Amino acid sequence: MKIKNVLRVTLLILIALNTHAQSIEGFWKVDLVMVGDMDVTPVAKWFKYHEDNTYQAGNGWSQNDIGTYTYDTEKAEFLPLSKRNGPDEFGSFTTTFKNGNMYWEREEEGMKVKVTLSPTAVMPMAPKDSIVGNWKLIAVHQGDEDINEADTNEMHKEIFISWTGNYRITKPNNEQIRGIWHMNAHRSQFHMIDWNQEADFMAFDVSFENDLLKMIPHSDKTITYTYQKQ
Repeated sequence: MKIKNVLRVTLLILIALNTHAQSIEGFWKVDLVMVGDMDVTPVAKWFKYHEDNTYQAGNGWSQNDIGTYTYDTEKAEFLPLSKRNGPDEFGSFTTTFKNGNMYWEREEEGMKVKVTLSPTAVMPMAPKDSIVGNWKLIAVHQGDEDINEADTNEMHKEIFISWTGNYRITKPNNEQIRGIWHMNAHRSQFHMIDWNQEADFMAFDVSFENDLLKMIPHSDKTITYTYQKQ
């Protein structure tokens, strides 16, 4: 009798856990988006789905959408309705759950789309969040050659990158250049535009390691600028 009770309780717990795992509700980050055989995963994309059938969405620390959603548990169909973009032209996703992750699938313009999401407790950080701050230039390399001291008049010693979308470059002679910046939402590409058009539009591939920032200009991908956060 006791064994039967234990088995019954265990079964109820498993059912409860499985029911919870099958719920849209919660905080999810997007791990992978495949369109056909193309990986088009956005950077640090997240969704929050609430019990009242409302949701929020964003990239990194920025929220960029709100709306409502429906989820048909019998058909396993999920349909968001964005207040920003209106009805989704491609219709609902077929939704499945496995090992705690959630999967969306549907067809868009004849191509199969599959989205993989995993639960998270922390809002993911995007490159545009990481790059904000004051950065001091500590090294410039062209291939294996250190060129940091090659032409100090053309170099800059610091970049201040503001969350407002503005930047300030300080050169070794303390001359300052100001402009606006933008980070690509799908790739770690950083763009800088000089307010006074004294410098050309600049685009960089960026990466982060601890308190270091590395920037590789699109105009010459043999050069790497390394900065340290101040």
